[in-house]
Amino acid sequence: MHWGYFGGCRYEPILAQEFLALLIRLVSERGFCGLTMVEALRRELVQRLAVGDSTHSALLKALPPRLQDSKEVQECLDAVAKFCNPSGIQQVC
Repeated sequence: MHWGYFGGCRYEPILAQEFLALLIRLVSERGFCGLTMVEALRRELVQRLAVGDSTHSALLKALPPRLQDSKEVQECLDAVAKFCNPSGIQQVC
């Protein structure tokens, strides 16, 4: 089959970029294999908090749906994070 027939030259970079993005997603999501619900929850929370501070509701929204309803969310959150009371606009720790 001739690549030029389907405009392969024009779409090759886009296809290569999409393939690499898919490959990266598959490799990174592989980390959930074999993890318990608590381990997966802890992993997600640590990754989210490593980026920066976040509110409780923002953390819950960022979790995958299968982890959002977990009974262990608060327990894992207490284990990996320090709660800071809001004081006006600033967080006070």
